[in-house]
Amino acid sequence: MVNQLYERGSILLKQENDRLILSGRLLRIEYDLSSGFSEFWQEGRKIASKAFSRAKVSDGLLLNNIEYATRKLAEDGIRKLDDRIGRGIRVSIENLCNNKPSMVQTFYIYEDKPYFFMEIELKSQQEISSNYVAPLALEADSEKESVMDISNYADARVLFVPFDNDKWIRFESNPVQHAKESYEVTAVFDNQSRNGLIVGSVTHDTWKTGIRVSGDSDKIKELIVYGGAAGEITRDSLPHGMVKGEAITSQRIFIGLFDDYRSGLEEYGAANCAIEPMLNWEEGVPFGWNSWAAVENKLDCEVYLKASEFLKDHLQDKGFQSNGTVYINFDSFWTNLSEEEMKAAVDQVHARGQKAGIYYTPFTFWGRDYDRIVEDTRGAYTYRDLVLKDEHGNILPELDGGIPIDPTHPGNLMRLKPC
Repeated sequence: MVNQLYERGSILLKQENDRLILSGRLLRIEYDLSSGFSEFWQEGRKIASKAFSRAKVSDGLLLNNIEYATRKLAEDGIRKLDDRIGRGIRVSIENLCNNKPSMVQTFYIYEDKPYFFMEIELKSQQEISSNYVAPLALEADSEKESVMDISNYADARVLFVPFDNDKWIRFESNPVQHAKESYEVTAVFDNQSRNGLIVGSVTHDTWKTGIRVSGDSDKIKELIVYGGAAGEITRDSLPHGMVKGEAITSQRIFIGLFDDYRSGLEEYGAANCAIEPMLNWEEGVPFGWNSWAAVENKLDCEVYLKASEFLKDHLQDKGFQSNGTVYINFDSFWTNLSEEEMKAAVDQVHARGQKAGIYYTPFTFWGRDYDRIVEDTRGAYTYRDLVLKDEHGNILPELDGGIPIDPTHPGNLMRLKPC
């Protein structure tokens, strides 16, 4: 029995017995209402099979949508989309089970896009909390099974994307059997043909996203995209914070198969910009000199002013400026200079038509004297009050020499006010 539920342009949603089939011109998603598993197809090629979603709530309960009793189209489960991505449809399926929060899985598909989005939402009559939500989970049932077809890949790789660019961390392209957990986005690709799958988050306000891939040279045995990543690479010494409410929504994730994974990463970037547009910036590209890479802790007034003089005499009038502005910046160890030296140096920089900048970390304490009075707090707070602590009151570990400060602490707000 076939029941057509929605049609718009190339987008079609229909139900064939227990299967919901959502398709656009390039993609098809098949959802089994009896089992809760999904299959993803692109132009006749299966991207992945037996996809499901999972989450954990604060009492330790692990929720897998495939273990719920029943599934149905959610209330307002079919919604037309006309947004910055394009024309499409959003379809939501609610998983129901006694004594569990309901889990709503939502798929976004567009007429002409080679990718789709998905997310989950946990809903309850009372407040719940979670620090782990996985909209996409793929796990092989046996050693011989692969959750993604990479049998034709000559050199299967997984891209490692670091969470940030701190501590000299680098991107890596690793064989599947040596894959590392990636953050926010990854690519599973053939290093010869460049064909590959891109998966990653396109909303970032609440969840830190981790992506785990494991397998061997011709099989992917696990691919999990989850919110709640926390560890050394995300610069966390505590678990991801709990998200609370009667409804908890995961990050939205991007899934797409591309002939060239590099083009897929460009599409992923464009999707991020469409969902959360770039901040407006009407000025040019900032140009100037920063002391750290050149002199690090050997910063003094002489080298600072020589850099300013060189840029003025050899570069400033030859296009090396931004709308007429050149920055000469003190990085860390500007405290090597006296107040009088600082003022004289800044005056000379300004006299050359340049702008002086300085290094300041408003949310980091670099000392170890925690009982030192915090400046501009009139003696009301010490740094022991401001630094972040764990649930037992222990000060969090340093990172590269710095101790994190609570940015919302009243003492820190007073400290920053003169800035």
